[in-house]
Amino acid sequence: MGKVAFGQRICVYTRAWQSGGAGLFARELVNGLLDNGAAVTFISPVCPDTRFETPRAGLQRLRPPRETPGKSKRFNRLRGVGRIVASAGFLLWKRLTIRVYLVSIPDVLPVMLPVLAVLRLTGACVIFIVHDPLPHAWKLPSSLHWLERWSHGACYALASATVVLSEPSRAKMAQAFPRLSTPVHVIEHGVFVMGEPTEMPGNGVLLIFGSLRRNKGILEAMKGGSLRVRRAFPAA
Repeated sequence: MGKVAFGQRICVYTRAWQSGGAGLFARELVNGLLDNGAAVTFISPVCPDTRFETPRAGLQRLRPPRETPGKSKRFNRLRGVGRIVASAGFLLWKRLTIRVYLVSIPDVLPVMLPVLAVLRLTGACVIFIVHDPLPHAWKLPSSLHWLERWSHGACYALASATVVLSEPSRAKMAQAFPRLSTPVHVIEHGVFVMGEPTEMPGNGVLLIFGSLRRNKGILEAMKGGSLRVRRAFPAA
C-alpha cells in the first residue's frame, strides 16, 4: 500500500457513529489522512460528541441518518433503513469524483455487497479495514452462520486490499478464509489518547473499561479480580 499523495481524494465510510471503539477509529483515520494532505469525504452518521464533528480544511462530511437511543423500535428501524439507503447513495455518488475508498464497519452486507461490487467494476480501489475477521457475535441463526461467513468472505474478496489491526488477526483471517487471494496488510491499532493519564488510586478498586460486548470479557475480568482479592486476602 502506497503513501497518500497531497490533495488525493479519498472516501472513508463507516456506519459507526459512537464516540468510542470503531467510530473513534474511523474519525482518527480521517484526521490522519487530512494531516497528510489528503482531501477526505467522510460518510458516517453524526457523532453526538461535538469534539468529533469539528470542521477541517479538506474534509467533506456526509451524514446519513442514524438511530436515536431512547426512541421506539419502529422509529429506529426506519432510521436504520434510511442510514443504509443514504450511505449506499453517497458511496455511489462520490464515485463520480473519487477512486479510493476506505471501508470500516459497513452496513448490512447483503445491501453493501452489491454497492462494493459496483465500485470495483467501475475501477475504484476499495480497501476494507477488518476489525474482526469473523463476527464476534453472529447476527443470523446458527443454521445461517454459513451465509454470514460467506458474506464476510465475499467482502474481503471484492476488496482491492484488506487491512487487519494485528498479526493474530491476519492469522485468524488466513485460517478462516484459506482461499482468499486479496492482499492482507497489518496496521497496528494503536492507542487513542483522550486526556492526560492519572495515577491509579491504590485503594483496591479495580477499573474495568471497554465496550459492553460478550467478546470483551468484562464479566470474566470482574470474576478474576474478585478471585484474586479473595486469594490475597482470605479474611476479606
